[in-house]
Amino acid sequence: MKLELSVVKCLVITCIWYIIYQVAAVIFYVTIEFIFNLSFNANLYNLLGLLFAYLFILVYIKKWQKINLIPKNRLAVSSIMKLFIILLFISILIKIVKNPFLHIPTIVSFLKIDPGVNKLIFKMNSENYFSFKGFNLIIEILQVVFLSSIGSELVFRRYFFTGLINKYNLKVALLFSSLFYSLIHFSFDNLFVLISYFITGLLAAYIFYSTSNILFPILFHMLLNVIYIFRNIFIHDYHRLIAYHKFGVHYWIVVIISAILLIYLLFLLNRLRLKPFNL
Repeated sequence: MKLELSVVKCLVITCIWYIIYQVAAVIFYVTIEFIFNLSFNANLYNLLGLLFAYLFILVYIKKWQKINLIPKNRLAVSSIMKLFIILLFISILIKIVKNPFLHIPTIVSFLKIDPGVNKLIFKMNSENYFSFKGFNLIIEILQVVFLSSIGSELVFRRYFFTGLINKYNLKVALLFSSLFYSLIHFSFDNLFVLISYFITGLLAAYIFYSTSNILFPILFHMLLNVIYIFRNIFIHDYHRLIAYHKFGVHYWIVVIISAILLIYLLFLLNRLRLKPFNL
């Protein structure tokens, strides 16, 4: 029997996941900081909350829904290598294409008045970025590269996308699995970040649809987050490079060319499909 999920059920599970994540993070914080009188970086509590939330949902999917999260679907070594190279370039290109969505407030203010390169660098550096050094870097690698990549792909692509496409169609599955994925990253600080995560969700779902193998969207997500970590390690140099072009013609030419190459790679990915999506 094929897995089928309604949009409402996916929304409810997303809300439950988010509540568990927030509550677990607070409980870990209170327990460690006040009961055991130990002090750690806040990122650690986010990691523990995230781990608990994903484990809860994945156990529910595995035990109560009787879903095989990682079905056996073997591919030839040559196909794996081609897909890896394509996913690597897709990961790099999507970071470039998504960049304007991460800086929409800065771009809008820049269009009103040119603040100069130094002020532009200062404004971008003042946006919310974690300090990627020492213990923070270790926590971020565990959380972003491994836990988030594996957990979110199993829940939002393997479970949500598969259930939605079996019940509705491809468009509905792409739209709502990506929408719910973006909602768990909701932040009042920058609502435009939701657009960035929605695009990531669309790409991961399309990769899953094209390969019928959840390991490839997981790999894509990991590559994407490795690039994210490297970018944030050198965030000031990264912002200085962008500010130097002041979101001018050169900046947008790079974004447009990257978008065109990205579309071509997605088309190429679709051509490599070995069989129709059927999970």
